[in-house]
Amino acid sequence: MHTEPEWSWTLNDLAVIAVMSRTAFTGRFSEIASVSPMAFLTDWRMNQAAALLRADEVSLTEVALSVGHKAEAAFSTAFKRVMGRSPMRHRRSNR
Repeated sequence: MHTEPEWSWTLNDLAVIAVMSRTAFTGRFSEIASVSPMAFLTDWRMNQAAALLRADEVSLTEVALSVGHKAEAAFSTAFKRVMGRSPMRHRRSNR
């Protein structure tokens, strides 16, 4: 998930890579990371997006696509939910 954040990861994909059942993978991941695999992925993607938003030359659409969102609106909603402010507000405040 770190090397391909744009991929449409599922819990099943991650469990297969880990050679574990989904239940075992989720339990072990949550035990180690203190969050579910999908919550970790979302947080990691939004932190990656936040870093990308610091660069003015990267469009919001490019940021959204690079972290696995096909639509700018869906990305903006997810970013605001996780980061507490809109992507553009984040961009403006980090200039």
